[in-house]
Amino acid sequence: MRHLFPALLLFPAALSAQSGRGQAPLPVAGTLPRPVARVVRVQAGPKLDGRLDDEVWSHAEVISGFVQHEPFDGTPATERTEVRILTDRDALYIGARLFDTDPGGIVHGEVRRDTDLKEQDSFAVILDTYLDRQNGFLFGTTPAGIEYDGQVTREGEGGFGGPSGTGPGPSGQTGTPNLNWDGTWKVATSVDSAGWTAEFRIPFETLRYTGGKSQRWGLNLARFIRRKNEEDFCAPIGRQYSCYRVSKAGTLEAIEIQDSFAREHSRPGLIGF
Repeated sequence: MRHLFPALLLFPAALSAQSGRGQAPLPVAGTLPRPVARVVRVQAGPKLDGRLDDEVWSHAEVISGFVQHEPFDGTPATERTEVRILTDRDALYIGARLFDTDPGGIVHGEVRRDTDLKEQDSFAVILDTYLDRQNGFLFGTTPAGIEYDGQVTREGEGGFGGPSGTGPGPSGQTGTPNLNWDGTWKVATSVDSAGWTAEFRIPFETLRYTGGKSQRWGLNLARFIRRKNEEDFCAPIGRQYSCYRVSKAGTLEAIEIQDSFAREHSRPGLIGF
């Protein structure tokens, strides 16, 4: 199985390098490479139980090498995160293994839809389905298995700011997503001695995207570790922005959508934008 983003995994060596005048400068997140991931198509998706033990998950590529946004911008995440993405005929499946060296410190949070992600451990997915680098769909959850969803507009001028966001702001700096949008999707989670796991099923009919069977979407993944106030992204973004800086997201490739869905859900813009 091929692991993605090898450049990001070189950070520990870079951080330990010393120059003649002291330690080498830390990398700047906004200058790091944009990750590229590929979807793997399977005949039938996994059973949604929050465990990732279905055999089909073994076919997926592993997305890893998350980078801190807070508190130490551009440095490796302190806890390991591995994400896998699959599709079948009807839906996109995202499996996240969120390892934690102190599972007793995981904050489960409230069991309420769209509750504030910054109040507990959380994991979120941003899909720029038009690859316009401006707008996207948001799906998130917590160890308690809540559904958190919304829309991101104009790189966050109306929205989000990641779990650390404090209010609306320009150029995707801070804000909140449009939580009035509630999509039809499912998530299941579990917690064990190695951390926690989240398993998403997002039907293609829930989304909007360009016409055509073969799709390329923008993608970012975010993790928040509550006890550390740590926010990690798979596509690094400078700390002056949030993960809703869609133009800095990575790319998700090889998405195959059946023709009937592609025709029905192709629109000139995302509904609600």
